[in-house]
Amino acid sequence: VNGKDIVLFNTHLEPENKEKRAVQLQELYDAARTESGSYAIIMGDLNDESSKISMFKQSFKNAYESGVTFPSTKQRLDYIFTTDLISITNAEIITSPVVSDHYPVVAEIFLEEGI
Repeated sequence: VNGKDIVLFNTHLEPENKEKRAVQLQELYDAARTESGSYAIIMGDLNDESSKISMFKQSFKNAYESGVTFPSTKQRLDYIFTTDLISITNAEIITSPVVSDHYPVVAEIFLEEGI
């Protein structure tokens, strides 16, 4: 975009095995942190709302801070995070029409001006 490379992490992590998912979350976090000085977007069904997600919230911009994305359990499992060089606007969770067991998180993103 505008001559800049954007690294995109789009994922669906382990839904059942918490130990395996914890390893996946750590691997995703480590891979994304290596891109912290670049343009990177981390998004998808992380299947988690534990303290592991807080490390993403501390290190990256969170497109939409609160809300339920998995209505059957009233959990927040789906996210969009970005590195600091990307701005986020008009983020929301779409609850209608229902086309999946998860509600999608959508956001407009753009590169920071002057970069």
